[in-house]
Amino acid sequence: AGTHAVSQALASDAERRFKLPIEIVPNGVDVSGLRWQGGNNTIMVLGGIGSRKDEPLALEAWSLVSSRRQGFTLAIVGVEPKARRMKLRALVRQLHLAGSVSVRGTLSRSRYLAQLAGCELAVSCSRLESFGLPVAEALLMGTPMVASDIPAHAELTARSGGGVLFAP
Repeated sequence: AGTHAVSQALASDAERRFKLPIEIVPNGVDVSGLRWQGGNNTIMVLGGIGSRKDEPLALEAWSLVSSRRQGFTLAIVGVEPKARRMKLRALVRQLHLAGSVSVRGTLSRSRYLAQLAGCELAVSCSRLESFGLPVAEALLMGTPMVASDIPAHAELTARSGGGVLFAP
């Protein structure tokens, strides 16, 4: 059967650690035929479970562009569990961003994909991913994407020819 990994970074690490040849089999990505259209004046932050998603970085950056965000909102989605959402909402208040930021938990698949297709920009601040499914979904749709320069994101953006990376 062989040994498989979802990304080159994982394959290289496994080959180094276990001295076995590893075949790369990326995760399947299904965006239900949706294509990016933009138009909803939202910057969508692809959040999730755990501090590795580093959503506070997006809030700090958002606080620095106050003169340029007129008419735009920052929507941080997928933040779980509820205690993480509460901490992020407290940071929103501390940074005086309450009028331009929303923090939400997990969205239904159809709602998530619709928002990804309608946002002006998708952002992933994650510091660790094995594959980066939300980034892959955004890139497959053609959504403008900005992501932390970690191996999984770098591999996806290189493979797709899209996206911009920043130092995590």
